[in-house]
Amino acid sequence: MTSITLYLDPATEARLRQIADETGRRCEELAEAAIAEETLRYFRHRAADDPAAVLPHSLFTGTRRTLEAAL
Repeated sequence: MTSITLYLDPATEARLRQIADETGRRCEELAEAAIAEETLRYFRHRAADDPAAVLPHSLFTGTRRTLEAAL
């Protein structure tokens, strides 16, 4: 698993913290969701070379992965 450290500009950090407060989610969860959505979007129409296509679905079912992000 990859661990990512994010350095955010003050405006982005303020926005992220407000979203987290309003939605009751952690900033790390929001960052993880953003990365997951963007990588899925990138490979959505490229099933032939999607590196996740060969992974068993059970790796993702019922498992919550935590992205450690320094904010």
